[in-house]
Amino acid sequence: MKPVLKDGYKKNPKTKIWIVHIILILFITFISFLPSLNNGFTNWDDHAMVIENKKIKSLSWNNIKQIFTASDCGIYHPVTTLSFALEYHIFKLNPRGYHITSLTLHLLNCLFVYWLFFLLTNKSFVSFLISILFAIHPLHVESVAWISERKDVLYTFFFLLAVICYLYYFKNKNIKYYFFSLGLFLLSLLSKPMAVTLPVILILCDYLTVPEFKLKSIKNKIPFFCIALISTIVTIFVQKSYGTVVENRLFSFVYNIANSVYGLTFYIIKTILPVKLSALYPSLGKMVGVRIPLIILSFTVLIITVISVIYSKKYTKKIFFGSLFYLITILPVIQLIPVGEGIHADRYTYVPIVGLFYIFSECVYWLNFNKIKDKIIKRLVIILLSVLIIVLSVLTWNRCRVWNDSLTLWNNVIKNYDNITLAYICRGDAYRNIGEYEKAINDFTQAIKISPEFEKGYYNRANTYFYMKEYEKAINDYTHTLEINPNFIYAYYNRGSVYGTIGEYEKALNDFNQALNININYADAYLGRGIVYFNTGNYINAVSDFTKVINIDKNYIKAYHYRALTYYQLKEYENALKDIKILESLGYKIDEKFLVNLEKRISK
Repeated sequence: MKPVLKDGYKKNPKTKIWIVHIILILFITFISFLPSLNNGFTNWDDHAMVIENKKIKSLSWNNIKQIFTASDCGIYHPVTTLSFALEYHIFKLNPRGYHITSLTLHLLNCLFVYWLFFLLTNKSFVSFLISILFAIHPLHVESVAWISERKDVLYTFFFLLAVICYLYYFKNKNIKYYFFSLGLFLLSLLSKPMAVTLPVILILCDYLTVPEFKLKSIKNKIPFFCIALISTIVTIFVQKSYGTVVENRLFSFVYNIANSVYGLTFYIIKTILPVKLSALYPSLGKMVGVRIPLIILSFTVLIITVISVIYSKKYTKKIFFGSLFYLITILPVIQLIPVGEGIHADRYTYVPIVGLFYIFSECVYWLNFNKIKDKIIKRLVIILLSVLIIVLSVLTWNRCRVWNDSLTLWNNVIKNYDNITLAYICRGDAYRNIGEYEKAINDFTQAIKISPEFEKGYYNRANTYFYMKEYEKAINDYTHTLEINPNFIYAYYNRGSVYGTIGEYEKALNDFNQALNININYADAYLGRGIVYFNTGNYINAVSDFTKVINIDKNYIKAYHYRALTYYQLKEYENALKDIKILESLGYKIDEKFLVNLEKRISK
């Protein structure tokens, strides 16, 4: 008689149930996320991370060095940035290529989840159910369909492989798997710092798989903890320098705890009932009127959950394991250390809700294979699970379409939550980019009404007035921006540009100088000041400023253009021609008449 696996499937090579599972996982997931392949870029970090990110435009040694020595948008994730550089080398700015990569990584992550939990449970049914829920849950659309959130699917790719390699090391005592795991952990951290929780997850895996867990098993995790500690220090330093750690709330202990408990409950509710999903949610601090009831409800749910989980330990490790898996992996983003506005986000659940899916899957397995004896009821359970998978798949399909472009994204946010300042600012920016200036002005004005002390509402409205050539209104809004935030460097630069446009050169110089006082390496400010010098006939200072721009950025086309024009005015024709040749090498189209005229003057 052939041995039988724990979940009741015969160990028959012809059956290959795991192959069936893998095919189903890949097929259902691909169909669910298919609309994402037709999506474009959005104006939420995609410009900074990809479209305007100079670091990814070349795979030169200098660019790779810069990728690994600088942060992007306040996060140090060089492996993620390197992935964008590789894609740019192949696809340039075709968004489909980036979406294909993200979906491919997600598909692989689904297989790794299946593999990981088969190693942990030896139950193909449980592994399949966890994997398919992970694969098609609508909460995961943000991580897959948003190009800039590549870091989620990429860090998870390395994270899951690191845990799998550790389990092989733990089982076979083959040291090569240990070092594979350590290296993959490092790559995961360099993709997204949220991977910092992996050492504790390894301890949890030991706890689940070993009959009698002993503290001495922590010894082989010490190198993992050391790497995690270094990563944590780097992350806090980078975020503080970027200004995302909110200092004035750092010691608001009560608020931070309340916000964290609310976050834990919020993600559980969204996992069970994935409706009104949004790229942005209202922060707890702005939920006037319902804040106290939500906090009380969140603490109540947490207390009941903790008591239930502790009680369950008398009968099984599984609920405790799943609960701790969720808690530990969500811990870096539940705002105990406040970052930004303290809002919650779908992307933060990408790995953590695997713990919740594990609890659910084990419960279904226990009911269907151990408790329920009636075959009809067993089939009914399978039918209900199939319906659940179909519903989640449809929700994910529709959610992918929300991420089609900037307007569909922010329209959805405002439809669900009409009091989020940033949503109006981002939608206004999208309207401005397609030339619908009046709609943009309306959105920025609405943002100002919601948050009159948030400078970006005025700043973005000023930029729009600048496009509309309503210069006085633009100057007024830039001035208001600087009254709120005197160190807003871009407001100085843009107001200086307005002053330069209307011929108020002294005021323009003053604003460009103010910008340079804030950041002495701000290339745009040198360019703006150089143009003012050029327009006022101060060619020597103009050349000096354009040269400073080029020293900061060797590929700054406008700097070469204006410096060539300035050399021409100074009758330094050979220097002008050198800049023209550089412009041609950078792909800039030169006016043939100007070039012929320049060559004639050199030949005289």
